[in-house]
Amino acid sequence: MTSIPLHAPYEVRRSKVLAAAYDQTHLRLKVEVARNECAIEAMVPELCAIVERAVKRSRRAN
Repeated sequence: MTSIPLHAPYEVRRSKVLAAAYDQTHLRLKVEVARNECAIEAMVPELCAIVERAVKRSRRAN
């Protein structure tokens, strides 16, 4: 069974070919989002270090 949302156009909901393409695209996008979230999560320590250095420089300047 496909996961086509009810707000999708009627032609997409009724066509098995279009529904399969929709599912494939939806899955590809979910995987891409998950990959991007992992990349962002991996950057957190580096970003925290950058912010900490900026805060220290700001405190020294004042």
